[in-house]
Amino acid sequence: MKASYPRMVVFAGALLSGACGSVEPEVRPQPAARARPSEPSPPPAAVPVERALALDEFAAAVAAAWRRDPAPVAVLPAFTPDPLHPRGTRVFATDAGEWLAEKAIAALAAAAPDLEVWAPEAVVAELARANRSLRDVHATDDVLPLLARTDAGYVVYGSVEKVVVGGRLSGRTEVQVRLTCARPGDGTLVASRQATLTDPPVVRELSARLERAGATLVGARAPAFTPSLDAEVRIAAQQALAALLAANRAVFAGRRCLVQVEGGASDPARALAALVGSTLRERLARAFAGADRVTVLAGGPPADGDVVLSATLRPTVQGCALILFAERRGGAESAGTSVPIDPRFDAELRRIL
Repeated sequence: MKASYPRMVVFAGALLSGACGSVEPEVRPQPAARARPSEPSPPPAAVPVERALALDEFAAAVAAAWRRDPAPVAVLPAFTPDPLHPRGTRVFATDAGEWLAEKAIAALAAAAPDLEVWAPEAVVAELARANRSLRDVHATDDVLPLLARTDAGYVVYGSVEKVVVGGRLSGRTEVQVRLTCARPGDGTLVASRQATLTDPPVVRELSARLERAGATLVGARAPAFTPSLDAEVRIAAQQALAALLAANRAVFAGRRCLVQVEGGASDPARALAALVGSTLRERLARAFAGADRVTVLAGGPPADGDVVLSATLRPTVQGCALILFAERRGGAESAGTSVPIDPRFDAELRRIL
């Protein structure tokens, strides 16, 4: 029995193996691999404001006009409608308007590095020298007659406003921008650009800037400013002489000119007459050079001059005005012009004159 024991174990194992078959490891079906969701395509790049407004083309048009007729370019912030309307002021400057002014100044500098540009703070200073302030601005277009009193030959201004299209809750927010360059004297259009900005990043940035007030204060928001009568009369004399010379330069060129000023008998009236006379003589002497140089006479009989330039501050039905009249000896040639004095000084001038 002991000798057969191993053979029995082998036999039993063989039987078991034949009955059960070979043992294979169980292979379980794997779940199908889940397809990865396709990644969303990146949003289109936001269009920069400079390109949306074609600021390079805008600046190139301004630079081309400046090369034909050089003069300083005054740049003001793009204004935004003022919901408060303080004292009739319908617009104000936001941080968005200031930002757009900076973009315009940068484009102008790139288009014409030699171009003289007045930033908004310089415009305020130049207006003060012209006896005015941005307190006189109540609507966007008010800047043109205001800047006409300065040496600016061009004014860049405009508007920027956020609008909701399609309802306040489900609508789309847009920012509408308009930039214009015009001549301040007659409003001649030099360049203009309009754009509706819809790119979310740009809209978000400008919307945030529109919520912040800018540094440039206009209308009732601007500091109080009291214009000076002396400055007003002096500027009127400069403007009147410039208009007279523009159309009648040949009347004066190369001649002796006697300047006479008529005024009232009161001390304030005589002081204003002296101011007008000194302004006209100074400007007339500077207006001509070389062979066309004008010899300006401070006084003497009319016969001493080849041309007599008479100036009169006079109340009229429409208001007070400074009237200039130039006549060559013997009446061979004559010319005249007038410049109205701001109505704010009407009562004071009538009392003086």
